[in-house]
Amino acid sequence: IDNNKIKKTLNYYERKADELIQRYESAKLTEVQNYILKFIKKDDYILDIGFGSGREIDFLIKRGFKNIYGIDGCKEFVKRAKERFNSENFYHSILPKIKLKNLKLDFVYSIAVWMHLPSEIYEDSIR
Repeated sequence: IDNNKIKKTLNYYERKADELIQRYESAKLTEVQNYILKFIKKDDYILDIGFGSGREIDFLIKRGFKNIYGIDGCKEFVKRAKERFNSENFYHSILPKIKLKNLKLDFVYSIAVWMHLPSEIYEDSIR
């Protein structure tokens, strides 16, 4: 695994958090968001892997979902999500080893994360 490439990517996200959050929030992903809604129920425990700005989390909260958790490799994104959503349900963690308290999850999704992962960790990340 090329840890230097992963570190370089994460450093970029830390430095550019403001710019990236603005870009993510302005993206229109209505089709993807509505697709997610087809598979979840209000009482499901949901995990967003690589939540970025929290755009989909906000979308779900506005529709009445409460059991939403997120992990992201960018510490700044985690800090801002905790503030934005006034919740401790957001964690700094990097695939393939997710560090999350013991939760029974009903639905896990990830948008635009695989492109940052080396192919040799795909299988472990899915597990």
